[in-house]
Amino acid sequence: MTEKEKRALSSSATKTMLGRIPPHNYESERAILGWILCHLQGKKDDIIKIGEKITRNEFYDDKHKLIFGAIIKMAAEDKHVDSYRDWE
Repeated sequence: MTEKEKRALSSSATKTMLGRIPPHNYESERAILGWILCHLQGKKDDIIKIGEKITRNEFYDDKHKLIFGAIIKMAAEDKHVDSYRDWE
């Protein structure tokens, strides 16, 4: 199991095994997503590197998980990532 997979497993396991809400910060999650969208437009290699360090499961908010996952997937598929895309 890779380190990334271990982090993902421990993140989701923390939510369910302890029976309580883990520490989280919605503003920080939004700031990370905003920074990626604003500062890394067209820099697919940098986005992919971030995806190697952070997993979508490290986000607490499910919407943030989906957005982060979509950003990483688009970069991996060599699609343009920007803040103007319709994310619905």
